[in-house]
Amino acid sequence: EVIMLNEKLMYEIHGEDMQYLSVELNHGETIIAEPGSMMFMDDNVCLETHLSDGSNPDAGFLGNLWSASKRAITGESFFLTHYTGTGHS
Repeated sequence: EVIMLNEKLMYEIHGEDMQYLSVELNHGETIIAEPGSMMFMDDNVCLETHLSDGSNPDAGFLGNLWSASKRAITGESFFLTHYTGTGHS
């Protein structure tokens, strides 16, 4: 079991052969993952599905669609899921 602090993000890596990552999100913190990667979450996490990771807010719909299409062509997921902490820190 490893506990790390990366800036403000607290996470733990569990397991040997079948590892999983446990992340603690403070209010307003967001992580991005492919759909289907979440094993479980509590009531203080909100999830939204988007076409982009949000790194280019000026891309517009067609830009985000193009980015998602490139991911799909390379075998990645078309959509990305944003998990945001909604609880109090």
